[in-house]
Amino acid sequence: MKKQEKKLIYKPFAKGKVLTKQALKKALRIFLLLLIAVIFYLFTGQLLVMTGGVLRIILSTLLIGLVMGLFYYEGAAQGEEDVSLGEIIYSKREEGQHINSEDSNNCYHPLKGFASAFLGVLPIFIIALIFSFIAQKQVYQLGVLPSWLTAFDRHRNIEIALSYYKETSSIGLEGTLRIVIRMLLFPFVHFFGAENPDNMLLMERLSPLLSLIVPSAYAIGYLSGPKRRAEVHGDIATGKTKNAKKARRERIKRQKGGDGRIV
Repeated sequence: MKKQEKKLIYKPFAKGKVLTKQALKKALRIFLLLLIAVIFYLFTGQLLVMTGGVLRIILSTLLIGLVMGLFYYEGAAQGEEDVSLGEIIYSKREEGQHINSEDSNNCYHPLKGFASAFLGVLPIFIIALIFSFIAQKQVYQLGVLPSWLTAFDRHRNIEIALSYYKETSSIGLEGTLRIVIRMLLFPFVHFFGAENPDNMLLMERLSPLLSLIVPSAYAIGYLSGPKRRAEVHGDIATGKTKNAKKARRERIKRQKGGDGRIV
């Protein structure tokens, strides 16, 4: 049996502004959700490390999809709420009632989701952009010398040669940003392959674009606000129609029952 499509009823609504106080609050929430996602990545990272090959890529894809689903739901719920407010503002405007300017600005606007998402990811995007310019290909560093070689330190000629291997370098800006970026983009690391320096350098160059993928789900979800609101009106109308049909059937049944009675 073919599934019946939901009835959509679109009602007029007022449009708000792109940048509002509410949009800034949502941007802060998006930023906090991105940080929470990093914690989630760290917990699930142990499972990804234990797996390999195709399975690791599949799990990484599911992980990204799960987080993007959360952002999509956040955006969709906010979009529907803003459309609902827009309907109220439109109705008040038609009736000539006083309208609060802040409420009017908070109404739905198709670009508001993109603005909130971009502002929320902006700190991460800036960090990724800086790192993409200074990132260099990682190479293996010198390790610790075996203990048996320490006996040769007393020989001047050999000591000079071995002193090179004792040089150490402290972590700098590039190393610090690399840790931050790889934590923020942890699932994407498995698509490029952490064991391949060339692929990892490519990922680090693309990190500004990769950082936009997850929060973009919020903007896409926000765009579904009008349709979700139309589905609500459709469900209400469908419910009223069903109730009316049920009431009519019961009324006809009572009438037939009354005609058959003996007085």
